[in-house]
Amino acid sequence: MAAMNEVQGVRLLRRRQVEALVGLRRSALQAQEATRPVRARYRVEVSKPAGKQIAGLDRTAQSRIIDRLAALGDNPRPAGSKKMACPEAFWRIRVGDYRVIYSIEDARLVVLVIKIGHRREVYR
Repeated sequence: MAAMNEVQGVRLLRRRQVEALVGLRRSALQAQEATRPVRARYRVEVSKPAGKQIAGLDRTAQSRIIDRLAALGDNPRPAGSKKMACPEAFWRIRVGDYRVIYSIEDARLVVLVIKIGHRREVYR
């Protein structure tokens, strides 16, 4: 019985040590997040033609595109986005077989969605 209590005592001691370390780590992460600079959030605006193009898609494609558009507010140049080779400063992201063409106005913190369509039709 005494040996059992010692074993349990060691387990409790280890558990307390682990909990203390986890607590220290959480507080260090919170302090790190507090010192991080706050990034400005962009406003995502959808043009009328792009809104009609979204409305014409099936529900699953609509929800996937809307999720990606919402994410553009946090990061207008996400991984996988490409700057298009045209005179205008347009960007594109891929959402499955669909493409979202948009422009970024950094001075006003606005992402303007220009066109949304299937990859075989959107560039015409």
